[in-house]
Amino acid sequence: MALKLDHILFDTAQEGRAELSPSHGEIPKGLSGTYYLNGPANFKRGDFTYQHWLDGDGLIRALHFHDGKAEHVTRFVHTKKYQDEEEQGRAVYRAFGTAFEGDQLRRLMCLETPANVNVDVFSNRLLAFGEQALPLELEAGSLDTVGEFNFDGKLLEITPFSAHPKIDAAKGRLCNFGLKYLMSATRLCYWEFDSAFNCVHEQEVDPGLPYSVHDFTLSENHASFYLSPYVLNIGEFIRSGKSIHDVLEWHPEEKNVLLVLSRKAEEEPVRLTLKTQGYCLHLIQSFEEGDILTVDLLETAEPLYPQYLPLPSLFDTVKPCAFVRLTIDTTSWTVLDVNKIQQNVHLDFPALLHPDSGLPRHLVWALGMPVDPLGESKYYDRILLFDWTCNQVTDTYLAPAGCYVSGEPCLVAEEGVEDAGYLLCPMWNGIQNESSYIVLDAFDLKAGPAVTLPLSTPSPLGFHSSFIPNV
Repeated sequence: MALKLDHILFDTAQEGRAELSPSHGEIPKGLSGTYYLNGPANFKRGDFTYQHWLDGDGLIRALHFHDGKAEHVTRFVHTKKYQDEEEQGRAVYRAFGTAFEGDQLRRLMCLETPANVNVDVFSNRLLAFGEQALPLELEAGSLDTVGEFNFDGKLLEITPFSAHPKIDAAKGRLCNFGLKYLMSATRLCYWEFDSAFNCVHEQEVDPGLPYSVHDFTLSENHASFYLSPYVLNIGEFIRSGKSIHDVLEWHPEEKNVLLVLSRKAEEEPVRLTLKTQGYCLHLIQSFEEGDILTVDLLETAEPLYPQYLPLPSLFDTVKPCAFVRLTIDTTSWTVLDVNKIQQNVHLDFPALLHPDSGLPRHLVWALGMPVDPLGESKYYDRILLFDWTCNQVTDTYLAPAGCYVSGEPCLVAEEGVEDAGYLLCPMWNGIQNESSYIVLDAFDLKAGPAVTLPLSTPSPLGFHSSFIPNV
């Protein structure tokens, strides 16, 4: 049966608030906190349809757990793009994958963010992130949009700020990067903010090429960037009026580079040319043991963004992925080993238990999808558990036929129990066009959902998530 994504992508998403009751199982009493999910929705404006999955407006979903009950809240992020297009009833702004005659840019030079990629909490502020733009602050209970968040005046309106901040729980810092694409050069900017939103560390480096960089990893002393040769022609973007997607150029003959920034201001950045060729959208983790830096990531043969269009088609020609582990000696800055464990499925949205601890994690959960049949739409239909100690997938949840995992899985530790926890994720039944949330035993995926929480209306496909425990 061919996968049809028209309804889940193009139907108008519903905002609202509702109590959810399990269709089977019981919500564990120990599951207490809020699961947040962000992702693009609202691809149609009047008779106009945005072409790319990254073009939709950010839709935040919050699933509040308390005393064995669950409440679901859904709201759009009220960005300038969302508000102006709602008021005018038409497409106004150029988007990541869509350009059109008369489209507008912020300050004539960058996209108006839809804030549709990620959502997280730092220092009691709930923030929705988009690509290369300031986040939007949200009110935690209602999800109402407070406004654009510039770190209490520390960042300028056009500051490039990635959708993948990292929180260093030990130091109480939010760390992030952004890329300044200039006609003359490209600069990678890196910041660290304390809990009062003071910028306590900042640096700007030349990455070498105008790379497209979506993610990075953070360890105790270093921020690591895996640079794949997917580069942005900024001149073409400004002069021709094309979308970002249309001016990205893939150079598969080029080697990948690991750029390592020190979190200590006095140390210089390091560029390591790797013997690997391929594309990385998401990294998994990095950690340090003495003088050894380890960087884990997912790698595929080519960039993923072309798989996100034209809507409603997704992943027609998606390629298999590998789990990759790089081991680096930080005294000589040499690559000691590249361990690449190829899989026969496509992988994305890696998740860890205790991701902010800074400690090495030998288990990683990720979404997977088949790569066949070639030329037909596909989506994530399984969750895999990979173990670095044996370099193998050790457990898998495979969704029922016609059902799909419709957002990033989120791990929640079971309080007081070592190596135990819940895995939360949204589901979509593509046959019935129905949505739900499921709770799995993270260490027994094959047992299937322990709890299913159905929604009264379908919920769009999501990107990244976070879980904030009640404290």
